[in-house]
Amino acid sequence: MWVRSIESSMDKGTHLSSNQSKDWLLTDVLERYMLKVTPSKRGPNG
Repeated sequence: MWVRSIESSMDKGTHLSSNQSKDWLLTDVLERYMLKVTPSKRGPNG
């Protein structure tokens, strides 16, 4: 399963190698999460 998820992200062009990921700061990761994932979450009223 893990291998297929990595291959899938590589196919989509969203995979970061370990060298690239070392350049990311926590603030970068949190901002990306806020922009990409949070909008798909249901709010307290939904």
